Amino acid sequence: GRGNNPDGLWIAGAGQGCNSSPVTVTFGAGFAATLTSLSFDVAGFTPTTLSFFDKDGALLNAFNVTLTSGALTDPGVYVNYGTNSTNGIGGFSFTGAAAGNTSIDNIIANGSVVPEPASWAMLIAGFGLTGAAMRRRRVAVAA
Repeated sequence: GRGNNPDGLWIAGAGQGCNSSPVTVTFGAGFAATLTSLSFDVAGFTPTTLSFFDKDGALLNAFNVTLTSGALTDPGVYVNYGTNSTNGIGGFSFTGAAAGNTSIDNIIANGSVVPEPASWAMLIAGFGLTGAAMRRRRVAVAA
């Protein structure tokens, strides 16, 4: 790939050379479930499509990447792309001749905290104990 990008990250497929397609980034299920918005800047050198998908693999948005040829300067010339989801964001994919010809920068991810199952169990048990204690106290006061 190109090693002369002063301010971003070149997209490359694992063990693949330039012009390979697609290049997909998939987030782990736990992280994907909490991710509500994702955006980043893209500098494209060849025709490429950027697709965002939700945690279940359904397409959220797809964009034809604007050709800026701008990752070789500092600062580079980038275009911002992003998506939102109430279902979680599972990742993104570049198709076309993206590998070695596309650069990303300024990644912004926002999410919500989703308690793990053990936390939910503790929370429910806590409510149950609180309710039992209040009922016991009410019975004791009434007597």
